[in-house]
Amino acid sequence: SPNSPSTLLISSPTTYPPSAMAAGTEISVIPLDISRSSKDSPSQPKLPSYKTNKENRSFHSQWYARFKWLEYSIERDSVFCYYCRHFGDTINVLNRNQSDAFVSGYNNWKNALTKSQGLPKHELSVSHRYAASNYEQFILRTSTQTSVIHVLDKGRAELIRKNRQRLSKSNNRENNNPTSLKKWADTRWDSRWSSINSIILNYKALIISLQELEDEGNERSVDARGLLLSVKAPIFVVSLFIVHKIFGIIKVLSDQLKAKSIDFCKAQCLIKSVIAQIADLRNEQAFSYMYLKVTSFCKEHDVDILSTPRAQRNRKLSIRFKDVFISTSIGQRDNVNNEDQYRTNLYYPLIDSILIELNDRFSFENMQILNGISALCPDSDNFLKIDVLKPFALQMKTDLHSLDNEIRVLEPMMKNSKSKTIVELYVELLPLAKAFPTVMFLIVAAMTIPVSSTTCERTFSKMKLIKTTTRNTMSDARLNDLCVIAVERDFKIDFEKLMDDFSDLHKNSRILLK
Repeated sequence: SPNSPSTLLISSPTTYPPSAMAAGTEISVIPLDISRSSKDSPSQPKLPSYKTNKENRSFHSQWYARFKWLEYSIERDSVFCYYCRHFGDTINVLNRNQSDAFVSGYNNWKNALTKSQGLPKHELSVSHRYAASNYEQFILRTSTQTSVIHVLDKGRAELIRKNRQRLSKSNNRENNNPTSLKKWADTRWDSRWSSINSIILNYKALIISLQELEDEGNERSVDARGLLLSVKAPIFVVSLFIVHKIFGIIKVLSDQLKAKSIDFCKAQCLIKSVIAQIADLRNEQAFSYMYLKVTSFCKEHDVDILSTPRAQRNRKLSIRFKDVFISTSIGQRDNVNNEDQYRTNLYYPLIDSILIELNDRFSFENMQILNGISALCPDSDNFLKIDVLKPFALQMKTDLHSLDNEIRVLEPMMKNSKSKTIVELYVELLPLAKAFPTVMFLIVAAMTIPVSSTTCERTFSKMKLIKTTTRNTMSDARLNDLCVIAVERDFKIDFEKLMDDFSDLHKNSRILLK
């Protein structure tokens, strides 16, 4: 009976988690010499000998080491499952009508170690695994002195961490940054001096890297071998130093022309100075000084500067000079040495080509038009001067008389203006567009001419990438959204703060981010 001193009714509410027995339900009589709650350790008495049954079989203490969950009752001569009694699923046990022998007591020693019936079968059962998992969690909570609330908070924190990590991975998708040589500049007209300078400074490391790639023996080995031969060629080193010298001078002008707003009147002197400096390099003394640096560099990095460049066919006298006595130079001669060949075939032609391009791009006529554009910038010294604006106005085919009248009225109004850029000037005059139509036309033209500044160049380059042939039918709203995304793509964004703001604004309980 429940009141017997040798029995115990499983109804104690102190067990945690609840015992496999439903509270207040007399499922099985449990002896008093085994654990009574989850706070007690498993009862595993070790005796010299154990009680034998009719088949002369008994329990063995060696089973404790193999099955940590075993409990042995001397009083009942039966074993119990410590996990299932205190940490099992109550509902599942009731559904089985209390048929689990390891909760009520098991003493079939003959089949105790049989996989299909005994202790191993019970250890592999679903109910036992569930109870074992609950036991491990209970031990973890006990050792860390945490409650169920703390465990739930820990799970919530882990879920938040995974959600934020998933968003971070989504942001970095296809954002691979492989190790490579320094790239060219982002703007099209930027001088390549910084990249060339990096190659010179890291030439030794570049050679070592290419040699390692060549030794790998994979698909990149062939490319690495070809690059290695090209980089170690004397003509490459000479060309590198020539371009480094010339582009170093051009970089000064390039940096000035990359400004968002440019006063071409002020830049004109700089342009003339740069062209003069490059022209001064076209002499033997300048090349000899640079060639000494090339020779020292090649000696330091084991490059044979004295090796003969690629063989060329022997030059012959032109047929038109046959049977003719020549008394003057005809521009045909053989090079005496490598230095002479590099100077005449590489150095001079390169300088001549650059000077031709610079003089063509910054010709007097072009500079007059560019000065007219800069005269529309409020921070220019020639702001709204009609004589400076005239070449630009003629290029745009505007009425000079109307322009002169509008400038006379507009100039006094701009004395107290706070506009500093041509865009700010456009916004300020927009309400008066009908009063100053010619000036507004020139301002719009100046803002949309790509040569005016790098801002326009970048805008048009980005538009070319966005509005492709496959996107010709897109609406203006979608094109506008794509342009905004493309322009803001280079902005540095704090995604941690972005996720916090998103969580505060949307308060979506399904996606925990905070």
